[in-house]
Amino acid sequence: MVFISAALSNIRGVEHGFGTLDDKTRPPDLLYPDQQHGAGIVEAQGNEMAKAMKADALFTRSTRAIGVITADCLPLLVASTQVPFVATIHAGWKGLVAGCISNSIRAFVGAGIDTQALRFALGPSIGSCCYEVSLSLLRTIEAAHGHIWEGREVPWSWAQPAPAMRPHLQPAAPHGGDAWLDLRTYCQDLLMFEGIARSQIDGCAPCTYCSTPTLGSYRRRQQRAEGKAFQYSWIRLTGAR
Repeated sequence: MVFISAALSNIRGVEHGFGTLDDKTRPPDLLYPDQQHGAGIVEAQGNEMAKAMKADALFTRSTRAIGVITADCLPLLVASTQVPFVATIHAGWKGLVAGCISNSIRAFVGAGIDTQALRFALGPSIGSCCYEVSLSLLRTIEAAHGHIWEGREVPWSWAQPAPAMRPHLQPAAPHGGDAWLDLRTYCQDLLMFEGIARSQIDGCAPCTYCSTPTLGSYRRRQQRAEGKAFQYSWIRLTGAR
């Protein structure tokens, strides 16, 4: 099973997938980094070994498939509508706080890419319905990006929200946290702060915790004593434009 972004599907010469546990479409030569939960980004030439690069984002002009691994964090797939260019970003709260979005945008600009031609697809991640966090974590986020929400709605709520999609599993029960973080909205706000238009961002709604058992969830595993599970999100250029 695989989730697809309509926005990326409309770009000629680009293939992609937000995989699930039983994904049969993942390219066998997928190049993915040694993820650090940080803000590092590397340009891949296409001949590297998987996990040889310590980073949380990759971009390439080669036809080698690139990807990231997640199990609640937010995977982003990126492509240009103008030139052969694709990227992947692994965005958990630590990476967002560290600056993975701003660093990636700067790297794209430095590589000569017109950011207005980029399309960003946000894949399955833990939803605000299941992402209970502490007040100290929110203070860490506010210290990094509180200026973004001055006079605007913050990307968390004090009451547990309902799932965005009909849940197939019981949503996470409260465990004594202080708020419920919307990781997707946080990431979207950061993209828009960097000059990316809302129309350039496509969201993929499934919550890794409660939407389907075919998505691995770190938090569900911790709370329900499940086995370790994760999924690959990937994108590649086919050479056809």
